[in-house]
Amino acid sequence: MYKSELAKLLYSRALWIVAIVSSIGVIATSLLSVFARDFVSWAENVAGSSSAVAGELDVAGFSHASMQWATLNISGASGSSTGISAICLIVLGLLNVTGDFRFGSMSTTLIASPSRTRALAARGAAIATVAAAIAVVLVAITAVALTLGLVIHGVPLAVPVGGMLTNWLIEVAALIAMALIGMGVGLIVRSQVAALVIVFTWVFAESLVRSIVAFLVKGTTIADFLPLGLGTAVNHGSGEFSGGALVSVAPSIALIALIVWMVCTVGVGGFTLRRRDVPA
Repeated sequence: MYKSELAKLLYSRALWIVAIVSSIGVIATSLLSVFARDFVSWAENVAGSSSAVAGELDVAGFSHASMQWATLNISGASGSSTGISAICLIVLGLLNVTGDFRFGSMSTTLIASPSRTRALAARGAAIATVAAAIAVVLVAITAVALTLGLVIHGVPLAVPVGGMLTNWLIEVAALIAMALIGMGVGLIVRSQVAALVIVFTWVFAESLVRSIVAFLVKGTTIADFLPLGLGTAVNHGSGEFSGGALVSVAPSIALIALIVWMVCTVGVGGFTLRRRDVPA
């Protein structure tokens, strides 16, 4: 059952689109961290004036740990924004499920495996596998970007190797959780169009809510525990650079909270799968 679900994912166009878009997003944000000072200097030359951002970048050059942490962010987020790879993996899990409902192959799957719990477990394991593979590719991209930055700027590594490896493991686990949250949403909603509308509305609404709450209330609030914000907070350096004030949850706590979201979403999705009829 697991092998058939994995094969279905590997031969789907959505998987490769998600992998490519996620990689492009991480490459862009990593290179932005590496060449941040150069970019701001170029912008100042074009505008003919200095900016407050430049002053901050003069302090936080690439030799600063916060800039190196930012380079290691595999969510594709800049500062406290929602990461593109996190969104892509949610969409991957969602499309994998809603596509089966849309084209009627979910009923075929359940005929082959009458146990809906077993079918759900196999699908979840397959989605987790491909999400982990994509995350590992993103880790490799950030490692190359960090090495490039150290060589180009001639600065030493300012982040501990152990902390860096732990950070990557937490981020990989977070992206897997995001993909499974997408699967859970797909099981609950079933309609592909409706699920996509819900996800993109959620992305916009959550970013807006977190920004407003952070502006009105200082410190950690319940808004910091919304899932997309947690997907950004798992990176160790999310709160250390310009705009990072919106992220105030420790990476380990963020991962635990994200796993709780995943368990709740998949649990409700599994309950609806067992209780509701599946159209042929």
